[in-house]
Amino acid sequence: MTTPNFTFLDKLLCIGDNFLKTNFGGIKGSGRKVFSEQDNFKVLETLNISDASKAGSLMRVNHSGEVAAQALYQGQMLVETDREVNRYLLTAANEEADHLNWTSERLNSLNTKPSYLNPVWYSGALMLGLLARLIGKTTSIGFLAETERQVETHLRKHLEIFPKTDKLSLAVLETMLADETKHAEWAEGSSHHENLPIFMKKSMALGSKIMIKVAEKL
Repeated sequence: MTTPNFTFLDKLLCIGDNFLKTNFGGIKGSGRKVFSEQDNFKVLETLNISDASKAGSLMRVNHSGEVAAQALYQGQMLVETDREVNRYLLTAANEEADHLNWTSERLNSLNTKPSYLNPVWYSGALMLGLLARLIGKTTSIGFLAETERQVETHLRKHLEIFPKTDKLSLAVLETMLADETKHAEWAEGSSHHENLPIFMKKSMALGSKIMIKVAEKL
């Protein structure tokens, strides 16, 4: 991941590295664990085919969301000059890497492939994060806050519709929700925070809906 002391070229190389690890495996987070392998076996024994299929499709959406999250942070950090902001973005990106690993593990357990369009989601999110920061620091922090709040809403919905027999996926979503709330609160509490215009919020929500619908199938 990028660091405040890196040159612009260093950051570009780190983005390339992050792209490969995010999409093809190998990214490191904080190492937090939500469930054990033994827990996984117990849950798989209780899942029927229908619940496993539904859980897999829903978890693929969340995995794609975490792919996009990595890119959003990378795009913002590419041109961020504030050391304090950069440090927090690095911390948050590390926690989001945990989410990516957890959702990837759940996909593997549910015998579900990740979205074939993950490189597309990554590229688009990278550009959005970069654009938000180029517009200005207040827009960038406002964009981060709104993104996290929309993810919060999405996760709450998934907690309601996810098969209740897949307790491990539910535990993953609950932990992710707590992290997203923390990230949103940091952004909203920042002295650089500014609410985004309504049209930007609605555009973000529309883009998310499109990604969700497509990622469920592909």
